[in-house]
Amino acid sequence: MTNIELYDAITNGSDQFSVEELNLELDSRRLTLQQLVKIEADYRTHKAIQQKRIDQPLSPQEYLICFVFPFFTPRPRWRDDHLSLSESERYKKYGFSKKLEQSVKAKRLGMLFWFLLITVFSLMYSFFNN
Repeated sequence: MTNIELYDAITNGSDQFSVEELNLELDSRRLTLQQLVKIEADYRTHKAIQQKRIDQPLSPQEYLICFVFPFFTPRPRWRDDHLSLSESERYKKYGFSKKLEQSVKAKRLGMLFWFLLITVFSLMYSFFNN
């Protein structure tokens, strides 16, 4: 565990016993006051970057992938699509709720797009072959 991760666990810990253990771990590292101040500053920077990433929307490439390939979703239990499953799990794991919401919307729009496209081509095929 890095010093920043340790500091994060101490700062956000809810269990008093584990926080005390983490404090003992931090003390055992025998860091100077200057190092502790640097760790705290790095932690604030880390949290700011993390918050910025949480608030970021899907990139155009990510949106396009979700829109064009909406059937690569982990919906049916008999199918295992690692591409979108891993992306969805990553969004959930790291709290990217905005990206998760947008990817679900893009997948739904993509399914509608493909359904309409197939329907139109089917109608055109049946119209021109009769």
